[in-house]
Amino acid sequence: MHGSGGPSKYSLDDAFQFANYGFSVVHFCWYNCNKNYVDDLDPIDEIDLEKISKKIELVLSTISWKNENVYLVGMSRGAEAVALLISHPELASKPFVKAVIISGISVTADSRKSIPRKILTDRLSGLESVDNYSSQKNSWTVGRSIFPNRTPIEVKKFKFPLMIVHGELDKLWTVRNAYQLKDNYNQNGNRAVLEIIEEIGHQFPDRNSKSFIKIIDFLSL
Repeated sequence: MHGSGGPSKYSLDDAFQFANYGFSVVHFCWYNCNKNYVDDLDPIDEIDLEKISKKIELVLSTISWKNENVYLVGMSRGAEAVALLISHPELASKPFVKAVIISGISVTADSRKSIPRKILTDRLSGLESVDNYSSQKNSWTVGRSIFPNRTPIEVKKFKFPLMIVHGELDKLWTVRNAYQLKDNYNQNGNRAVLEIIEEIGHQFPDRNSKSFIKIIDFLSL
């Protein structure tokens, strides 16, 4: 699942990386699908998780998937979506049996609609952390139910294997989010696979890196 910039060339390239290893990959737009968006600063508010779950099932219904295991992989805002989806397994008619969270967040993030553009620009350039600003506009809903911002994401409800990948130099969503997700997930008696990548920030691991190979191995087992 792509980040807040929409289904860009970069996220498509990431999807092809998995396809090159023999996975059947579904790359679709789950948010920010307007092809005319200007940049990565478009509003993110009141995204309905229930609608996303239904869209995933609709996309999967177009391919032969009934007897196949389905894995979720998300980067950045897509990683937040993955974390929320697996924390609400009741939304899916068929469970996701593995999940990978890349550069994710351990609490529901602020929306962007009411955050001043300068703060957003500073945040994206690493001058301001996402943790230093609170927005009153809610980012997520489940139907009519609202997720308050800064609410811990209960990935411990996920009963299947989880891998958490994060760059140690991430200035957008700091690496402590990875440890917090791990601690929350481990409360269910399982053990998350944690991969902290040295000397990189908020980005998808390079296809030739050991970290990406570890993701492939995790999904292949």
